[in-house]
Amino acid sequence: MRKPAVLLPTLLLASVAVAACHRAAPVDGAIATAATAAGIVPSWHNAGTWAVTTMGPTVEREMEVTHEEPLVSADLAALGAPSKILLIGPRPTLLALRAALLPAHGAAFNAVFSHDTYLEFLPKRADKGTALLALAAGRGLSSTQVAAVGDGENDLGMIRAAGLGVAMGNAIPQVHEAAAWRVASNEHAGVAELINAVLWARG
Repeated sequence: MRKPAVLLPTLLLASVAVAACHRAAPVDGAIATAATAAGIVPSWHNAGTWAVTTMGPTVEREMEVTHEEPLVSADLAALGAPSKILLIGPRPTLLALRAALLPAHGAAFNAVFSHDTYLEFLPKRADKGTALLALAAGRGLSSTQVAAVGDGENDLGMIRAAGLGVAMGNAIPQVHEAAAWRVASNEHAGVAELINAVLWARG
């Protein structure tokens, strides 16, 4: 196993919460409308509230995962601008939705996969890289003093922003390409491998 290329006084393993940024309501409505037309129930996340237009199998599975119950509302826009719109469905459908929405609305949002069947629409300035740098700055750290480890498309921003970007063994090809280092998969304690390597390097 290659040792980290840099010594890190502080290790921040970021799956960081992305700060909410305001986004124009017409864009949010366009995403929700397109999803509904494709047979996907949009999940509208705003200020700690999870809302959906209707219940269904994907919503029920998400409830099992999160142990939360969504608010059911026919008018999601009335809840205010979301910090995230999550679409859960077949990957080909999600890819088609993203491709259809990008030409007209791509300047207003980032659309990234957090799982093969999870597509997240986020305000343009909100990604894990931005949040990671803000978190580091708040602790008086530069980007070179931060490590980030991830496996999905939604992790690319922080992998690129960190002084040491690390790919999990199960990461998608784009993450491996962006990362400077690779550890074992999430099923084989890859994060522990990274922490041990950095602590060992620090002596």
